[in-house]
Amino acid sequence: MGNLIDYNELPVVMRSDFKPQVGVVYRKNDIQDGLDTSEVKLVAGWRKTNYYFGRDWCSWYTTPENTWKKNRDSSQWTETSRAVTISWNDDLYH
Repeated sequence: MGNLIDYNELPVVMRSDFKPQVGVVYRKNDIQDGLDTSEVKLVAGWRKTNYYFGRDWCSWYTTPENTWKKNRDSSQWTETSRAVTISWNDDLYH
């Protein structure tokens, strides 16, 4: 595929995974209930799209049959999760 741009030559924004940031507000009604910790599971999911046009922009302009029309963007679902443990014995809460 002579005129395709190598994956590593694409701009970082087109080849890197999205790095989500999250903020959580968690409220416990009674910190004296005997439970010293709480665990919160955070899950983030997003669709990563691989744009074909970005790899084949040259043939879009130079080939009469427009090879880009024969191809489609592809995507995949990406998901990550984190478990966060809150220790209610911390001086911050008393």
